[in-house]
Amino acid sequence: MSAIERALDSKDNEFRGASIAGIYADLIGMYEEFDNVSFDRQERTISVTTEPIDFDGISLGAFEIRLDWSDLSDGRPSNYRVIAVDANPAAPNQGVTHPHVQDEAVCEGEGRRPIQQALQQGRLLDFFLIVTNLLRTYNPDSPYVAISKWHGEECSDCATVVCDDERWTCENCEMAVCGDCYFNCPLCETIACSGCVTRCEGCEENHCISCMKRCSRCHAELCPDCLDNNERCTDCHDQETEEASKEPAGTKKPSGKCNAVTSLHADRLGQTAVPA
Repeated sequence: MSAIERALDSKDNEFRGASIAGIYADLIGMYEEFDNVSFDRQERTISVTTEPIDFDGISLGAFEIRLDWSDLSDGRPSNYRVIAVDANPAAPNQGVTHPHVQDEAVCEGEGRRPIQQALQQGRLLDFFLIVTNLLRTYNPDSPYVAISKWHGEECSDCATVVCDDERWTCENCEMAVCGDCYFNCPLCETIACSGCVTRCEGCEENHCISCMKRCSRCHAELCPDCLDNNERCTDCHDQETEEASKEPAGTKKPSGKCNAVTSLHADRLGQTAVPA
């Protein structure tokens, strides 16, 4: 009590009001309000443990509120921690042990000013009661993780919240998908979400993006079954086969021989002049 009073005296604070008698009364009151109160003089901490906290049938367990009173006069949020005794963390974020507690720090909201004043004035009982009431309250507008999503994740396709035993994970992007939205690739049996599935331009069947390839000639996106050994689609394969079967057009070459025959006859051969 003397150490706490000295810490309060060390700061010029207009809200200063705690006395040794007041601190003593608060300590007695803490034992009446809480079943578990503990002190650690070496670590300079004082702690209380709440009753188990439940929201909508989800048990979060009890919480230890541990106050470091070595620098009470500052009233900083880091002066205390909210520790889950039997942690039941949120599935999407293991650091969230309560909708309003992340990494052992409570989101104080409108309770911030009352908490600071209670610490500045040395009102220990009020401080622990305010924080306990925050833990008993659920604000659906500002949780780290909504209680409705505590044991599950949103499907990346339809946004439905699914629990662990009803959730699939896309093997390409690792996004969660529900049982109604997941796709099982018929070629490689990979589990995929809708964003990692594409339609083959040849057979028009869906496949995962890992199985798809492009035609080496026209670059159409196709599944392996729609490509030949040279990774060509059917149209390109047929076109190249047709082109290969045709001989290239050319001009005829002359033979070098003259085929024309010229007949030469002697003028008036075998004729005799007859005098008139």
